[in-house]
Amino acid sequence: MSRKQTRRSISVRGDIYERVKRYCDNRDISMSAFIEERILEFLGGNGSSRRSSKDIQDEIAQHFTF
Repeated sequence: MSRKQTRRSISVRGDIYERVKRYCDNRDISMSAFIEERILEFLGGNGSSRRSSKDIQDEIAQHFTF
């Protein structure tokens, strides 16, 4: 039985990827957490880091089809 996939991917230009990677590396945070928080802020979510990954995924899924 296959499991439901809960993570998806997006593509960004190489220069943007490198800038985000450097930013996250310098602050010891994951790139995915950083991007998810920025998306939620843009969409009007509260972007609180106290939210679980599942909560963040559920909210993003309400706005995007992958």
